[in-house]
Amino acid sequence: MNLDENGENIYTMYKRADRKVKPVPGIYPENTKVIRQFPNNPLDSLPKLSMTPPDFVPSPKLTQERVQKL
Repeated sequence: MNLDENGENIYTMYKRADRKVKPVPGIYPENTKVIRQFPNNPLDSLPKLSMTPPDFVPSPKLTQERVQKL
């Protein structure tokens, strides 16, 4: 019986050597590869941002004092 660091029992199943998965060396066929493509550029749908940000408007969470500390 195995115990973990908390002193609780750990129940695991033993995996026999004959059930182990053994990879087979070989060449992966080209026609079975998954080709991932975006239907369009996701950045095209984002709104354009202006180069000058709007004037700061204080809120309850972000006050003028906090902005000046940044």
